[in-house]
Amino acid sequence: MNSVKRTLIFTFAAVWCFCFASLPSSAARETQFPPKVLILNSYHPGFSWSDDEEAEVIEQLKHLPSIDIPVEYLDAKRYPRESDQLQIKTFLAEKYLGEKIDLVIALDDAAVELVTKFHTDFFPETPVVFAGITSFNKYSAFGRKNITGILETQDIKNTVDMILRFHPDTREIVGISDATVGGLSGYSVILLNTYTTDSSGISPNTSRWSPSCARPRKWNPWAVWPEGWPMILTT
Repeated sequence: MNSVKRTLIFTFAAVWCFCFASLPSSAARETQFPPKVLILNSYHPGFSWSDDEEAEVIEQLKHLPSIDIPVEYLDAKRYPRESDQLQIKTFLAEKYLGEKIDLVIALDDAAVELVTKFHTDFFPETPVVFAGITSFNKYSAFGRKNITGILETQDIKNTVDMILRFHPDTREIVGISDATVGGLSGYSVILLNTYTTDSSGISPNTSRWSPSCARPRKWNPWAVWPEGWPMILTT
């Protein structure tokens, strides 16, 4: 079973719990159905990771009767700035003004940040299920209620240990990602898990993080970093 399916199966156990816990009586359902589940996809159609996530979400939701599943793309890989996020929030809030959304499914960091950071005016009473993020700590501080999901953990420490086993002379490790919310999340995971040991000498001071990777398409990191520096790609 691949990681996308495994993550989403557990996530949709939570979806079913949310849906059935909030279903009205049979008489009320006759006038309120079909329920509407809004999927917030952090990226764009054609991005294979989020395409697979979205397809699996929709496949699982088809088991619910007569469900309406609108999908909104945040395009965060191409437009990662905070000003872009504000414009998307305003657009979606106006688009769905007055509509009842029964559940929001937030896929990956940009979508989770959107529904938590702006929770007071972005479906404030609607339950949220998330998937595809590495940590919820930074989002919990925003105070959104009625939210649950599954974390996608990155085992940075064991990755570094494996690098050192195969390359014991390593003194510097480079982390590379992009400047999206998800990329910055990967950056924070590396900072938290990079450590010093007597044998390796690896420390935060000798681990380098690539700046915003808004690079030309043919940018070659192997031509930039000296030979012998392992790289960890986080996004």
